[in-house]
Amino acid sequence: MSFDGLKRRDIEPVTQWGTAKVVPLEEQLNPSMPVVQVEIPYVPRRCFRPYHNRRQRFALTVAHRRAGKTVAEVNEGIKRVMTVDMPPGRVAAPQVAFISPTFGQSKRNAWPYAKHYTQAMPGIKVMEGDLTLVMPNGGRYIFAGSDNHDSLRGLHLDHVSLDEFGSHDPRVWGEVIRPALSDYQGSATFIGSAKGRNHFFDLLEEHREDPNWLITILKASETGILSQEELADARKTLTEDQYQQEFECNFDAAVTGTFYGREISLAYEEKRIGRVLHDRNADTYCAWDLGKGAGMAIWVYQRIAAEWHFVSYYEGANPDHGLEEAVSWVKNLPFKVDEHFLPHDAAATELQSNNTTRKEFLENRGLTCTVLKKRPIEDGINAVKLHFNMFFFDEQKCRRGLDCLKMYRSQEDVRNSTFSLRPMHDWTSHGSDSLRYAIMAMPENGRNSSWNTPIRRNLKVIA
Repeated sequence: MSFDGLKRRDIEPVTQWGTAKVVPLEEQLNPSMPVVQVEIPYVPRRCFRPYHNRRQRFALTVAHRRAGKTVAEVNEGIKRVMTVDMPPGRVAAPQVAFISPTFGQSKRNAWPYAKHYTQAMPGIKVMEGDLTLVMPNGGRYIFAGSDNHDSLRGLHLDHVSLDEFGSHDPRVWGEVIRPALSDYQGSATFIGSAKGRNHFFDLLEEHREDPNWLITILKASETGILSQEELADARKTLTEDQYQQEFECNFDAAVTGTFYGREISLAYEEKRIGRVLHDRNADTYCAWDLGKGAGMAIWVYQRIAAEWHFVSYYEGANPDHGLEEAVSWVKNLPFKVDEHFLPHDAAATELQSNNTTRKEFLENRGLTCTVLKKRPIEDGINAVKLHFNMFFFDEQKCRRGLDCLKMYRSQEDVRNSTFSLRPMHDWTSHGSDSLRYAIMAMPENGRNSSWNTPIRRNLKVIA
């Protein structure tokens, strides 16, 4: 759905959002008690009315900057938690969540709106430390961050809003949030801006024609929310890629702040992301990022002449998955891995429970390992960018790793409106770090070579 041709006057509010019935929890069992009606002081913009009036269980909204998506979604949550159907036999109180990529983002961007729009409700309880509103009907409106998604496990949800879903760890939806909707067939809304062809884009494409989903794309050139003068001024200030991304919902524009955004887009255009088969005549390598549990990442790849073929990817799914499970995954691959490259700290003083280093732990299980020298992160990122035009990825087996690379980005200096040279440490770091180790492991990128090391050749290529 788009809003082509709307004039500015068309998006001015014409109807009130409505009223909420406020029935204190302790009085709900007494039907003789009066019902208090409280007007929610929110007036939907015209472009959000189809969303608020939808019948679909799931919704996805791509919106330009300053469209008002956060205000709209916060108020959607308020009305949802106050109007949940409570059939006979249901014991659990209504529960709705607004989840940002980080707890801090929910606190800064959404929580103030929630308090503002509910302040007139009698009997509402504000739990500032937990970012939770306890509504007069006993329902809870929770504001959280997916950066600590384990804290969300076990919840039941009647509705969830996933803000800037492209910056979330994509596994949070399938492993944590979607199961939380099952008890009472809760609804979900994904909102955000265009940030390249990431998992938010994939979700859009997957459900674009799905009748159970409402898909809305709000471009600044079509909604009329921002004046033409303001858009013209913004266009002068921003690069064309920035303007297309922030105001025109263009997923193909280069994403500001990401390290490999252009490279990933070019790889898709050149069909270097698709099906990549393992070549039994070429050596196979693994590059490891040795985090703990969910921080364990492994790229499996081959050098085929000048090309790099990434044929598989592994990442620990939860904190309980450690080295033993990673080794098991490697040994279950349908081919032999010739060499494993480990980060510089694999031989450090951090020990396993049996008093061996992680390198020794892997070698004791039959893996041939090489520990790389410590190199500046910036050098590794530049090396990856330099070689990226020779990368081929198996799209299915490397999907999680590709998600990491798409959203691997630099830290933002909010005060100076710039990006630093240092990468942000989040769910994208482990897969991106292990790819960097793969590149830095090659002799041409500084790895020590020796006459004692056999020279391996790709027999299929030179035959």
